[in-house]
Amino acid sequence: MNNILYTLLFTLLVQNTAQGTTLSCSDNQKSATCLVCNCYHESRGEPYDGQVAVSKTVLSRAESKSSEFPDTICGNIYKKWQFSWTNDKKSNDIVVDNSELVSLYKNPNYVQDLIEKQRLFHKTKSEKYRLSNTEAYIICQDSSKVAMYEGGNGLLYFYNPDQATPKWARTHKNCGQVGHHIFMVPPQSKCPASLGRNSSKTSPVTTKKNSSIN
Repeated sequence: MNNILYTLLFTLLVQNTAQGTTLSCSDNQKSATCLVCNCYHESRGEPYDGQVAVSKTVLSRAESKSSEFPDTICGNIYKKWQFSWTNDKKSNDIVVDNSELVSLYKNPNYVQDLIEKQRLFHKTKSEKYRLSNTEAYIICQDSSKVAMYEGGNGLLYFYNPDQATPKWARTHKNCGQVGHHIFMVPPQSKCPASLGRNSSKTSPVTTKKNSSIN
């Protein structure tokens, strides 16, 4: 996806959210919106690279040309029984606090600060570092941008070993764990060099700045 297209998709997403308090999550949204919604509901408690890895798994499925997976991002997310949050028959819209959103955007280091806060929560489980709904939305927006910019990496499956070990995991190749999730590929496939962000590419989204979190 070229830079102009992905920037346009996410600019529209920010504008729509800024005008109201709710981001609608449904299967008839744009691909970018579906990816953010899935990140928020499926992996908001994961470290940043874990979120990127989940999103790249969705992208890889859409790019796989396999009859097992739909060829669209939203189609894969809303495929029955793929992601439990899409089957709970509840409203999964994301509620954003507009004043908090505006305040966060005033900080030029807001992305790195939230990534660090996210890392500390995953490490310590301290409520001090738990992301608010608005912060979780922002970090999912950013990690989804990174995933779309870098593209799928071949990962097709993941699961949380703390919750269950599915039978199919025994016949697939384990590529490693990020956060709570183990990521896998088919037995004859190669694992990607990076499960999350691809350090060999320069992403225009997340920049390296010093964090003010302490």
